[in-house]
Amino acid sequence: MTLLALIIGLGFPTLNGWLLLSVLEGQHRVLLPVERGALGCVLGASASMFLTFILHILGIIPFTAFGMLAAQVLLLIILTIILFRRPGKVASETKLAASGSISNGAMYVILFLGIWTAIKVISMGSVLVLSPPYHDDVVNNWNFRGKVFYETQQLTLALPMGFGIVQDKTVSSYPPTVPMLKTWMATIQGEWKDAVANSWHIVWYVCALILLFYGLRRHLNILWSVIGTYLLASIPLYLMHGSVAYADLFLSAHLFTALSMLLHMTGEKKAERQECYARISALAVGLLLFTKNEGLLLYAPPLALLVTAVVVKLTQQKELQKSTPTDILLWYGGIAGAVLIPWLLFKWFHHLPFGNAKPISGLSIGWQSGVLQSIWMSMFFDGSWLLLPALFLGLLYSERDRAFTSPLVILVSFTLAVIAFQMVIFLFTSLSVEVTKKTGYNRGIIHLLPTIVLITTVLLQNAVAKKK
Repeated sequence: MTLLALIIGLGFPTLNGWLLLSVLEGQHRVLLPVERGALGCVLGASASMFLTFILHILGIIPFTAFGMLAAQVLLLIILTIILFRRPGKVASETKLAASGSISNGAMYVILFLGIWTAIKVISMGSVLVLSPPYHDDVVNNWNFRGKVFYETQQLTLALPMGFGIVQDKTVSSYPPTVPMLKTWMATIQGEWKDAVANSWHIVWYVCALILLFYGLRRHLNILWSVIGTYLLASIPLYLMHGSVAYADLFLSAHLFTALSMLLHMTGEKKAERQECYARISALAVGLLLFTKNEGLLLYAPPLALLVTAVVVKLTQQKELQKSTPTDILLWYGGIAGAVLIPWLLFKWFHHLPFGNAKPISGLSIGWQSGVLQSIWMSMFFDGSWLLLPALFLGLLYSERDRAFTSPLVILVSFTLAVIAFQMVIFLFTSLSVEVTKKTGYNRGIIHLLPTIVLITTVLLQNAVAKKK
């Protein structure tokens, strides 16, 4: 039964994600099959849970096996009908960098890195499914909410914590996507099992590696793409998040997709393919708002500015057709609005706060001592990131021409802007506790990590190529 629950539970959202991406691509496919499968697993999970959320709050379905399965089947039918009703021949063309010649030594390196990464994934996946969850946010938020949804068969906001304590305005303010996915797995299983409910997280970790690999392949050869992917796989804290049932790695995959697809769009000359990448990026932006509160509060504003700036710049350079800029902006605004408006109305109607499980208005303002020292220690001395921060900053300086004058500036500017904004928040508000206790700050870096690794790998390859 457990194997069947995993197949159905993971399979339905992934299939719906695959179909949804195919609908957005239309007649001009820009994703490779493995890439579409990985992205379908990530975006299909959030998209199908958003539909389930809408149907539930409208009173159409309960959180039962039949109700949640009905939402999956409904989405499957709608997407299948749209695909089959579309006329014309599908053109599949993905522009990848030249593979280049790979020596036998390089092949052995690739094989070794692949095997070692697989061993780490299997090991951490075993930790995830064979050991009971014990991390605070898993026990009191992500898994706990999923269990309550499963037991009550509804989106319960008042969470009984025991000993007469009831939470109704803290973690319930978080988007319910991840807890609902756990509820979905439990309803298919017929009982709550942490191993089944948590299985998504190691799968998303693998998906993030796949998405990074193909993101790099559009710019670098196979060897450098493997090196970059292994660089992400080697980061201890990111691997740990693949074995801990938090939502931060899930968010990082959405954010990376939104940014990388926007970058890929700038490398296209055909309007149809530009719009394909823009639609996929827009979907990731919209669903990002339904992953964690940070998606709305921290990443949506700079993403909106970045998309607008990119579209305006490409229009000025006459790299977009006259109708394309409007179409692109409408896709971003339309998808984001379709997700954001129902979620905001739900939060306002139920008086749920914004922020990290507490109202933003309750933050105290003033210089926070100890923050800079804690950030310095976290980034360069505690081992969570190995040498990546120093390598990233060093390459930004040494390869500044490539970093700030090529299309890569799209990712660089966003990353630096978000980090700078976070620094201001931590230095001047009571959220400094998120740094001094090494919680929220590190998770913020997790969100940006695939993007940082892509930037670092491209700049490293550029540095090495100049020395040859």
